Amino acid sequence: MGVPLQCSAFITKHSELLKECNSTHATYLFQKDKQQYDVSYDTGDKAIQCGRHNDILKLWLTWKAQGNNGYEQRVDKAFDNARYLTEQVVKREGFELVSQPQYVNVCFWYYP
Repeated sequence: MGVPLQCSAFITKHSELLKECNSTHATYLFQKDKQQYDVSYDTGDKAIQCGRHNDILKLWLTWKAQGNNGYEQRVDKAFDNARYLTEQVVKREGFELVSQPQYVNVCFWYYP
């Protein structure tokens, strides 16, 4: 989508799933005596990178700037690029396709 992994969003209807998967119970970060707010709004223990949850703002701003159509074009272009790369790997000497592409990931070996 044109933004780094830490800017990605994973949205689920299962309210406790992210906490179950990502929680580290880092007591040095989440000190109960220092929390002067409703901790149910704290996303730190639900995110992959713990306290770096503001990074999602970069994704939101990019999405606002590009719009749904802009993102659709980016995704389509990524698939086109993956198809093109696969064709090039297959026809070039010294390259071997490891497996058929999954989504837009093309895995290959190069033998010099």
